[in-house]
Amino acid sequence: GTGANVGNGGTTGAVEVTSGVEHTVSETAGTDTNLANYVTVIGGDCASNGKITLAVGTSKTCTITNTRKTLLTVNKVLVPGTDPGLFNLQIDGSTAGTGANVGNGGTTGAVEVTAGVEHTVSETAGTGTSLANYVSVIGGDCASNGTITLAVGTSKTCTITNSRLPTLTVNKVLVPGTEPGLFNLKIDGSTKVTDVSNG
Repeated sequence: GTGANVGNGGTTGAVEVTSGVEHTVSETAGTDTNLANYVTVIGGDCASNGKITLAVGTSKTCTITNTRKTLLTVNKVLVPGTDPGLFNLQIDGSTAGTGANVGNGGTTGAVEVTAGVEHTVSETAGTGTSLANYVSVIGGDCASNGTITLAVGTSKTCTITNSRLPTLTVNKVLVPGTEPGLFNLKIDGSTKVTDVSNG
């Protein structure tokens, strides 16, 4: 047949086969194609597993339909890049793909999602990390609230950037260290701790 390296509308043409014997139709990837990127369905006159037996003198047609998978990737960026924070990258409320406990440069990898419905990208804190220590911004192909709707066969990438909030610590030292005085420590006029002594 002529079924080598064919795209949409391609065909083997009518190929003579033995009657009364079970045959199987299938496919392999052609040039620059990866079957893992597609959902494959066999139909027409063939069973879904590609099997068919023809009677003498009959002509049958089987169809292999490849629908490109709809893929969503979530990437993690930390500012600064050396920040040790760990995060669980989520799609629709569940940690997705390889996105568990990842730091800067982490990713879910390409995760297959349903086309035509709204998905939400988010994160939870990983080991030893508190989201309260960061300002989080969602971008890339996602809206700032993390939502995205993908068309059939598209691949989109969203990015969650976490910038570490600066911290300021005020310590109390008394001379001599045995001094019994108590003090209220403030930052920008707001009391952060009351009645502290040396140390």
